[in-house]
Formats: sequence, structure tokens, C-alpha cells
Amino acid sequence: MIILGLFVFVSALIILSLYFYINVLILLNKDYFLNKVKNKYVLLYVKYIIFKTKIDFIFIGLITLCMLFFMAYILHYLIAATLALYY
Repeated sequence: MIILGLFVFVSALIILSLYFYINVLILLNKDYFLNKVKNKYVLLYVKYIIFKTKIDFIFIGLITLCMLFFMAYILHYLIAATLALYY
């Protein structure tokens, strides 16, 4: 059961990392998006996406770091629990 939980945990971490990198690419190329778009409504949508990306950049980074520390804690527990059985 713990192995399945770790699999889901790592899968979520990979998906969050991909989403984070996509947001970084959008944020780095925001000038291209703002200069090439001429439609008023599409420009409003692009500005919304850039604003949302700035917020996601902070939150996804923090969530990813928390997940990594929590995974290290779980792996430490699994290793310590199995060593305690042998002594």
C-alpha cells in the first residue's frame, strides 16, 4: 500500500514539475506573446495567463519543495522502520 502511495506521490511531483517548467517558458516569452497578439480579447487572455503564471510560479515551486521534503521524510521512515526490525 505504501508503494502505491509513493508511486502516486512521485507521479504528482512529475506532473507539477512539467507544469512548473511550462509556466517558466510562458513567463520568459511574455514579450513575444504581448507583441504578436493584436486581438483585444486574445490580448486580455494572454495578460490573464501571464498574471496567473506569476502566481503559479511561486505556489508550484513551494508545493514541489514541500513534496520533496515530505518524500525524504517518508523514505527515512521506511528505512528506519525496516532497520528497527532487524535489531
